Amino acid sequence: MRKIFIFIVVVFLMGGTYLYLRIGPLSPQHALKKQLEHIIQEHDQVSIQALSLDKPTMEYLLELPTDTVVESATDFQGGSKQVGYLVSRVGAKPLHVYMTVATNSIYHKLFPKWTLLKITIAPNGTLPSIRELQKTAESERNQVGMEELQAEKGDYLVGKTIDSNIAEIYVVHHISGKEARTKSLSDFLANEDKDDVMIYHVKDIQLYNDLAIGERVIVKTSGYIMQSQPPQAVAEEIIRWKEGA
Repeated sequence: MRKIFIFIVVVFLMGGTYLYLRIGPLSPQHALKKQLEHIIQEHDQVSIQALSLDKPTMEYLLELPTDTVVESATDFQGGSKQVGYLVSRVGAKPLHVYMTVATNSIYHKLFPKWTLLKITIAPNGTLPSIRELQKTAESERNQVGMEELQAEKGDYLVGKTIDSNIAEIYVVHHISGKEARTKSLSDFLANEDKDDVMIYHVKDIQLYNDLAIGERVIVKTSGYIMQSQPPQAVAEEIIRWKEGA
């Protein structure tokens, strides 16, 4: 009997805690208040411009004093599983606020993390459709994912040549995709980390022709490394990196 009582108490406490989180720290209203007050306090024009759907909204947010607080926020007035719409009063005008949340996992469904997507004072009385904003949210998430992928360090092909009938590729180790796209081979050979540049002899001429500058690769070698400048080795296998690998 005592164990049953303890079990009931534990379940009650867990349920109470979950409800508190959903209507408190994890609620969209709490997230809106915290995030919106933060960007107003920081007065960062870039962030405000990115969130504003129109110029009048951007100008209004930039005019607000840095100590402005969110006075109220409604429940969701519409939307989808990923984008919700509510109305908040900040300063003298109501703001129409769109928020987005990741719902791909069970964790995010139980403990959602709402983030500001777009804000408008709707000066013409017109509001954007949820469908269009959902496309915007997905596009921005994809852009963030690509930026994270490009920032990840790896080995990238930065040059190709055929010397004395030997197909060679120049690979720089431990750089980002952005560096591989924006810098040339001479840039890497001239910097202090020029030892990170490696020349690989490619036996498969069809593969050599197919490889693209800026492509991320993993090269497995056979035999020894020739101590030239840059060092050289024979590529036994070249693995072409794929997104999500």
